[in-house]
Formats: sequence, C-alpha cells, structure tokens
Amino acid sequence: MMLLQGFPRNALPEDVERFLTGCVYEASSIEMFMRGAFPDAIRMAIVNFPSKNEAMNAFIKKNRGICLNNQISVRVLE
Repeated sequence: MMLLQGFPRNALPEDVERFLTGCVYEASSIEMFMRGAFPDAIRMAIVNFPSKNEAMNAFIKKNRGICLNNQISVRVLE
C-alpha cells in the first residue's frame, strides 16, 4: 500500500493512473481524498500493490515526480 500526497484539487483517478505509468499496481484500488490544510487543502491517494517489492519499485521510480504541475510525495505504508 502506498500514499501519494500533493495532487491538485482537480486531480482525478485517471491522473493517478497516468502518474503511476510503468508500475505494477491494482488500478481498482485507487482511493482519493482531501486533507484540509491552510491555505490550501492537499489531495492524496492510496494505492494497493501486489507486493512490497512492487511498492518499493514504484517509490524509487516515482517519488518527487510531477503530476499536473505539482510535485508528488510518495510513502510506502506496509
């Protein structure tokens, strides 16, 4: 399981899929939510991976990547 932080408010699950291109993950598991913060709310996504190795591979490839002109922070949760 992985937490992705920093998506803009208008981001859609398709944007998360595009960001994770080249990684092996469960596309049906994408959950997006907002965390209220001042001055701007932060949009986040949680994505499941078939294994911890696949999640670590995605972390190495995608941490601090760009999606819709925002830098995305990636954290492996499990």
